[in-house]
Amino acid sequence: MKNRFACFTLVTLFLVSIASVSLADDDRPFDRDSLKIVDQVLLKSGESLSGTILKVADDRKSPVSFKTLDGIDLVLDRKLISKVVKTDDVSQRYNDMISKLADDAAAHRDMVTWCKQQDNGSIRFKRQITFHNKRIIRLDPNDAAARRDLKYKFLKDENRWVPENQFWTSQGYVRSGAKWVPRLQHRIDQNKDQANEVYSARKQKLNLWSRNLRKMSAAEAVTSLMAIAEPGLIPDIYANYQEEKNPIVKAVYIEVFAAARPLHNLQIKGLVDAAINLNSDKALDYLMQDEFNQRLASEYLTSFLQDKNNLKINRAAFLLGELESRYSILALSNALITKHKVSQGDPGRMSTSFNNVTGGSQQFGSKKIAPVPIKNVAVLEALKKITRQDLGYSKAAYQRWYINNYTVVGLKARR
Repeated sequence: MKNRFACFTLVTLFLVSIASVSLADDDRPFDRDSLKIVDQVLLKSGESLSGTILKVADDRKSPVSFKTLDGIDLVLDRKLISKVVKTDDVSQRYNDMISKLADDAAAHRDMVTWCKQQDNGSIRFKRQITFHNKRIIRLDPNDAAARRDLKYKFLKDENRWVPENQFWTSQGYVRSGAKWVPRLQHRIDQNKDQANEVYSARKQKLNLWSRNLRKMSAAEAVTSLMAIAEPGLIPDIYANYQEEKNPIVKAVYIEVFAAARPLHNLQIKGLVDAAINLNSDKALDYLMQDEFNQRLASEYLTSFLQDKNNLKINRAAFLLGELESRYSILALSNALITKHKVSQGDPGRMSTSFNNVTGGSQQFGSKKIAPVPIKNVAVLEALKKITRQDLGYSKAAYQRWYINNYTVVGLKARR
């Protein structure tokens, strides 16, 4: 019962202290005592008591004797206290000055100047400076320095001062933290913050999925990842796919790339990567479906036609042929013959040929390495399949055929 009464007393005294301090308002009579700096006891509960410290020991264990602003004596257990703040000489100097201060604009200006001159004074005496400035403009409405201190804005066309809030809101601005920003920008920032929160929540789900992946079957892994595979998360899923070394886990990502909707360009890129680097026929089957953007798939595939690895060139060509992508005809014609560094040894040394899908032949010897032209069989086969024309390894021939069949002819320029 005593503890309950003690807590009630502390809360009541706290409210009384706050009420007393707030009396120093520019719309009320000049209350000197409400401006004076007093001792404070900060409680671990987060509350504070204002008044006079009567006795405090240095051992940090003994209770603190304290008198509140309304004259109630308290003995506070040190276990309840986080910090004791006593007034220092500077605070006492302010208290002495305020007791004798004349209530006119000049005297309040002097107090503002004195407060700012003290160490960290603009923060330490923030409440007092604000009061004195408000008092100045009440006594002298044309005092520009006090108006600026209080963040007033001067409207030249109307020849008057307006509070900062009124000025900025009239201009279509809103408060955002410590700044004023245009209302539209504020709305955009809010939407970005909300989007970031949504993304963070999704990323947490993806991280949790990754941690639990080894406990799931392949079907469970696909189903659970599909549940969170929204467009905003696809770049992270694609990044995980690139870093993954286990082919079984990579297969899970391939299934998600194929099934997640709405479609993201990185899903197509992931399927192309799997078809090239993992020789995944399943990825190719997905790419050949009508719902996939075959033009985008072709763009990703044609980038491999310039690869230094001849095997990848021919693999990409084979895939383009399977897609029958007319978008890749020119790129394929440029890759009919490519140069690659191969070992050039004695005629009797081992020679290994890569035909069909890989195309060309490469000789491995022990002498020097030099770039040599290689005819890429898979590239020619892809062109034959797409164009229904066998023009050999002639780049120019296939380009002429493309121009004749896929460019507009017969137009006359206006004179």
